[in-house]
Amino acid sequence: MATQLSVDMSSGGRKAQGFCTPKDDKTPQVMDVLPKRVVPILFLPGIMGSNLRINTERQQRLNKSNNVAWRPDKLNEVTEFLEASPVRRQLQLDPQTTEVDCYDGGMAPTGNTHENAGQRQDHSKVRVALRFEIDSPLLSDDPPSVTPRRTKEEKARERGWGEVLFNSYRRILEQCEQHLNRHGPDSY
Repeated sequence: MATQLSVDMSSGGRKAQGFCTPKDDKTPQVMDVLPKRVVPILFLPGIMGSNLRINTERQQRLNKSNNVAWRPDKLNEVTEFLEASPVRRQLQLDPQTTEVDCYDGGMAPTGNTHENAGQRQDHSKVRVALRFEIDSPLLSDDPPSVTPRRTKEEKARERGWGEVLFNSYRRILEQCEQHLNRHGPDSY
């Protein structure tokens, strides 16, 4: 089995950094060269599959301890929402005060002084189970020589995987990642 090297995206996907291994380690280090053309694939889940947050004013009006409007992966939030009055649910999902609860590099507001965006979109809940024989050059763990070293789960969160109902969308996101980033001689 080969060690997949992370691709340096600042070089246009044409460079990777290898690392030294003991002399008896014969594991090859492999770099996938990215295609010269990119075809964007937009994945748009419906409102019930998107994690949503409310603005500060609406959070205060609803007397909530955080700015979660809809987060279906968290059972306590869903239960609270389902038990709420119709008026409260309408206020909580008002399109004028609601937006996708994105990660924003860990700087997204949570409306809770005891929680940051990283804790809310805990990458341990975003488990990327890419099959090793169809690995992705864009979503792989960084090699030990890269500092700061990031896991494929952290990269997935930065790419927005934590913005959706992960229990429902995980499989399709992983399949798109695996199959749409495979490349060989016929992919150019």
